[in-house]
Amino acid sequence: PSLYSAYKIGKKTREVNFDWDDITQVLYKVEEEWQELKEELAPAKPNKERLAEELGDFLFSSAQLARHLDLNPEEILRQANKKFINRFKAMEEIITSEGLNINNMTQDDLDLYWQQVKAQNKK
Repeated sequence: PSLYSAYKIGKKTREVNFDWDDITQVLYKVEEEWQELKEELAPAKPNKERLAEELGDFLFSSAQLARHLDLNPEEILRQANKKFINRFKAMEEIITSEGLNINNMTQDDLDLYWQQVKAQNKK
């Protein structure tokens, strides 16, 4: 997987001292890449190739942040995916139990149910 490959690349370059010294530097790089991505999104008609490049840089930097935190980015993304799927299923169940059709709902309606599920998960 590409996310894990980015993680491994960082581990390899660390061996030859091509790495950031501390987490603050990594956070700065992630923020820099995020800003560059937002700049590419600014035009009315963004350039897809530039967007892909900047999003790729952001994801790569995010993988390096995970590495500096001693976290496996592939695993934490897998966990985030699972959490999202579970919450989405729970939201669907609530909507169905109320006799509603998810396909006929607005984004605002769905957001209310999403917040409800998130609140239930925190209890």
